[in-house]
Amino acid sequence: MYEGYVAYTRKSPNLQAGWRSAYATVAFLAGHLDVARTQLEALHWHPNAQPTTGFGRDLTLLPLQVAALTGSNAAQVLRAERAYSHRDFGDASKAYSELAGAADADDRTREFSRARLAALQQEAALARGEWVPFLPASPQDPNWQFDRGKVQCLSDGSVEIESSHLGHVIYARTRVGSDYEVTGEFEVVRSSTKDFQAGLVLGMPDNDISPWYGLTLKDNTNEGPCVCFSAAWTATAVSAPATFKSGPNTFRFRVRPSGVDAWLNETQLLRQAHPVKTLRLNEDSLLGLGAFNDVNDTVIRYRNLKVRQGSP
Repeated sequence: MYEGYVAYTRKSPNLQAGWRSAYATVAFLAGHLDVARTQLEALHWHPNAQPTTGFGRDLTLLPLQVAALTGSNAAQVLRAERAYSHRDFGDASKAYSELAGAADADDRTREFSRARLAALQQEAALARGEWVPFLPASPQDPNWQFDRGKVQCLSDGSVEIESSHLGHVIYARTRVGSDYEVTGEFEVVRSSTKDFQAGLVLGMPDNDISPWYGLTLKDNTNEGPCVCFSAAWTATAVSAPATFKSGPNTFRFRVRPSGVDAWLNETQLLRQAHPVKTLRLNEDSLLGLGAFNDVNDTVIRYRNLKVRQGSP
């Protein structure tokens, strides 16, 4: 089928790129790595983003992953990926460390290995019950996907995200699971109106088809100041009134399969909230920063964000 669509759209490069991107994605998911590589090579390794989303799994590294699994170090990468999938942090980290520095590895294999290694280091620390710092070190951090918003990483470790009316979304490839605790601070640096939205995204926030949720701290004309736990950024939500301070505000979220507890400035506002009957979070669920905007422009600063698995 895909061969036919690729041939049919040969006179329309934009349409053909979309079909090749979908073809590469489906071929990868079906285990046909040679087919996926052929399509990605035709795209110069830059597939359209949309066909790689909505599958409920992280495919942000698809071009690098296919290149690594079909390159000269494919056997070693396959062993590393098996260790990664089984959460064998020691063996996977060792293998990816070697690949990241291997002189005979191609650039995409080394880049893929650095991204995997960054996630594995955090996952190993989480498995030990440690608090893990959870902000990108730079806009080129290999462990972070930057989907919406302009990111600036400051010298004190905080991160500012400039949003437009589409809001902001960045998330780490670290698998945090479905039982964890997050603490941090946020501050509204500026807003083109009095409205603002800040918060977290959890699950697989690559597409509205994928299962993900928003924990949002916001103040707007329609809702007033509140904390909101929603399915994606929809009206399927649970919310509670909030009082924000001028300057930094602290937050704490405790995420469990049964629901979410939320604190703002040490005051608990949500208790085991769940916008849907069953939260679709699993051991591969991700975590990041994100919120929608209310037809305004904002800059939100996040500071001291950290996460640990399990919760008291």
